[in-house]
Amino acid sequence: YQGAPMQNIFGVIMYLKKDFKKSFDYFYKAATMNPLDKDLISNLADLAKILNKKEEVIGLINRLTK
Repeated sequence: YQGAPMQNIFGVIMYLKKDFKKSFDYFYKAATMNPLDKDLISNLADLAKILNKKEEVIGLINRLTK
């Protein structure tokens, strides 16, 4: 849980720089570190729509919620 906020911040920075691939990677890592944080999941899901990676995120959410 401790590293998730920092990964999220890096994701936001990369998003603002329009580096969506790196942003997605940071958000993905943050979501795996703290799957209970709805904001992290929301950030990841929003970016997944941009990158057409919805199925990847759905798979992650299914694995994390089992």
